[in-house]
Amino acid sequence: MFFRNDSNGSAIATTYSWYSGSSIIDTDIVFWDAAFTFFSGTAGCSGGFYIEDVVAHEFGHALGLGHSADSTATMYASASYCSQSFRVLASDDIAGIEAIYPAVATTPPTAPSELAVTVSTDNPASAVDIAWTDGSTDEDRFLIERALAGEAWAQVASVGANVTAYADQGLQSGTNYSYRVRAENSAGFSGYAGPASATTQSPVPPATPSSPTPATGATGVSIDIDPSWVSAGVRSYDVYFGTSAAPARYASGLTAARLVLPTLSAGTTYFWRVTATNEAGSSTGPTWSFTTKAAKPRGKK
Repeated sequence: MFFRNDSNGSAIATTYSWYSGSSIIDTDIVFWDAAFTFFSGTAGCSGGFYIEDVVAHEFGHALGLGHSADSTATMYASASYCSQSFRVLASDDIAGIEAIYPAVATTPPTAPSELAVTVSTDNPASAVDIAWTDGSTDEDRFLIERALAGEAWAQVASVGANVTAYADQGLQSGTNYSYRVRAENSAGFSGYAGPASATTQSPVPPATPSSPTPATGATGVSIDIDPSWVSAGVRSYDVYFGTSAAPARYASGLTAARLVLPTLSAGTTYFWRVTATNEAGSSTGPTWSFTTKAAKPRGKK
């Protein structure tokens, strides 16, 4: 900070900062001594400015604050002659500096509580929902740890302050998982909430294919029919189709519950059945049949 026998327009003082990346490495505060008269203390000022008030304002700039729209704030853009109001910070000044330089915790946060672990309703075989109650106001994050039976705890995720839920996905089916959660801030870790556990659902084979279209035993069916059916929990289908009562496999790995066929023969009975498959196994429906519409006889002369 220094006084320069010079002026800079209407500026009483100016702060200059030099950066390396985002870090300030040097700051200078220049009082424009040729344009203004400066005083110190609380009395004797006449047509000038108190150094204490000017330097408080400029030091705010040195810390990263811009000008405030609050006329009572130290960081307001203009000042009256001989004013002593800038040396006392207003709430706007304090809020600004606290936003730039958040308070550092001196004690670890209070532990979360009421840990609840439930199997996901959307993905019961591969996901678990975790929820807890936030017990502190000064945590920076929550850390979620997981363990399998007989194995060590391992951190699997962290979530931000005030977050109280997490979905752990991509798990193995039919497996019991235990969880515990703790809070952390710059002063350290809280105690744990938990442990609590849940077991993912074991996979089940797909539903047996049913409700065929055309209905089994149907007659007069179009020769352009593409048969369809209903199932659930399926990864793929194998379809057996032909004119034999024990039809051979016609198509494999279908993902839609529909078999696209070429034009069929008229007046012919076809047999078919469907096997649905997923990671837990397969389910085979009964053998269905339908008869296509007979060809129209040719007219006689």
